[in-house]
Amino acid sequence: MPELRFDPITRRWVIIATERAKRPSDFGGHSPTAGSEVESTDFHPDCPFCEGNEAKTPPEVLAFRKPGTKPNEPGWWVRVFPDISPLVSTNTPINKRGYGIYDEISGYGYHEIVAETPKHLADLSDLDDGHVYEVLWAYKERMIKIKTTDPNIKQFIIVRNFGVEAGERFVIRHSHSHIIGLPIITKRINDELIGSSIFYRFHERCIFCDIITNELESKERIVLESDHFVVISFYAARVPFELHILPKRHNPFYETSTEEELRDLAKVIRTTLIKLKKVVNPAYNMILHTAPYYSPNPVYPVEEIYHWHIEIMPRLTKAAGFEWGTGFHINPVPPEKAALYLAEA
Repeated sequence: MPELRFDPITRRWVIIATERAKRPSDFGGHSPTAGSEVESTDFHPDCPFCEGNEAKTPPEVLAFRKPGTKPNEPGWWVRVFPDISPLVSTNTPINKRGYGIYDEISGYGYHEIVAETPKHLADLSDLDDGHVYEVLWAYKERMIKIKTTDPNIKQFIIVRNFGVEAGERFVIRHSHSHIIGLPIITKRINDELIGSSIFYRFHERCIFCDIITNELESKERIVLESDHFVVISFYAARVPFELHILPKRHNPFYETSTEEELRDLAKVIRTTLIKLKKVVNPAYNMILHTAPYYSPNPVYPVEEIYHWHIEIMPRLTKAAGFEWGTGFHINPVPPEKAALYLAEA
């Protein structure tokens, strides 16, 4: 029978459509983008993210490179620079205006690209654990730098898009991610803060910490566990094989993670992505959620109620009229079965 499941964090409902249940083989996997025939070579002449094509991007703001090499030239292994077509930009002065009942803020913010490797490789899972750690450390460095120099930025979000269905840019099959800093708190994070605050008001505990404890005890939805992290097939999954990576240590801010934790996280992310590829090979969005720098609820500070985490959203289904009309998501793969498939991969 179908089940309606309640997400205690965002306080939304999903339908686990057991009567439409699908096996991994029922999903066709992601569609390659143009240029995929060279996605595993070292260099693509048209790719601005490849080593040797540094002139095709804005000047770098951070790079991990070989000693003696110069900025914006070859010799790097992780490179960060502003997006050439940014969603938001620091070139736009902050301007807040109201039009009757409507509010508007100019498009101020940071939108940076992290070229995760100088080689023309498609995905983060193609790199080794040590290299993925360097990518994670680059996130941390940029967040700290922006946070300490620009008081206008209230929230960061880090996004990876893999595959056409996940919004990956046409032609570019080079492993990369986006760091976006905003002067507002997004609806998704605000929903999580509201849900976390409600839970904290009644229990005086972090809801994410309780989820970790509950999942480790039940073991029904555990995909992977390491010294510092747990990967769960989320109880109220919106899409098939939705996964959440949670640090075991209560910590609202990603950028305060330790070196030991980030090295462990690098291995966890690679292993998780490899498992997904083996089971369903999906296009996916991977999104890092971290606390904003002020609490919209002054009673419960974010340090107490929030817990940074990563969500991986495979793009295996599409929303139809019911989803748009109700705000419900329909998931044809029970999270418990998804966890079983992935844990055994």
